[in-house]
Amino acid sequence: MFQTVITVLFTTTIVYITYRIFRFYERRKRYPKGPIPLPLIGNILLFRGHKTHPLESLLSVRAQYGPVYTFYMGNDPFVFIHDVKIAKQLFSRTAFCGRQSTLIGKQICSDGGSDIIFTDYGQGWQSLSNVFKLAVRKYWTSNHMNGTVRQVVDTAVREMIAEEGVGRPFDPKDRIEVAFYCVVMSIAFGRIFTSKDPEYRRLHDITNVFFQLGDKLALIEFVPILRVPLFQYERLISHVRVLVGQELHN
Repeated sequence: MFQTVITVLFTTTIVYITYRIFRFYERRKRYPKGPIPLPLIGNILLFRGHKTHPLESLLSVRAQYGPVYTFYMGNDPFVFIHDVKIAKQLFSRTAFCGRQSTLIGKQICSDGGSDIIFTDYGQGWQSLSNVFKLAVRKYWTSNHMNGTVRQVVDTAVREMIAEEGVGRPFDPKDRIEVAFYCVVMSIAFGRIFTSKDPEYRRLHDITNVFFQLGDKLALIEFVPILRVPLFQYERLISHVRVLVGQELHN
């Protein structure tokens, strides 16, 4: 009797797993082509080996499948669009404007991920969008915007000349990145930042934490069973949110 029960349970489990796997791959037909995913983990293994940024993996997928492809994060399919014209056409329709709730969004964004970046499409998002557009238009047309950008860029150029010299070739990538960060931070926090500011270095290091986490962020987000062994990284994300909150209130 006991052996019969075990046999039935084992057979039922195998049938159920087979059915779920079949449904998983059957659902792929509804979406644009992309790399073949694995059940539970999707295409997350493709993030392995990137040296500077997870975007490297996505760019390699684009090179193989074109500007529109499906990339699975765990069991969830995500359609990536690398073409501006296609993106504008699709995102002008409400059917393509939704955004699912994410653990990372709840951790790093204000109001538990219900701000303009991570909130789902609806009346709340429309209200936030209208306020955001109004603020951007008002700020963009003011002299303060031009003055802020000019001051940050002038400072960056002076530092570049002083540290790199004149007439010597160098890679400007890091310098341009620093200038961009400083412009964004100066606009966001209402005062001028330079690469020498301790606050700039701190926020820049916080950003680098997310780049260093890389594929672990995707594992924590989309493969819940791995949140236990990767709990230390989830705690690190919470710590980053606290640091950002402290900077915003300083």
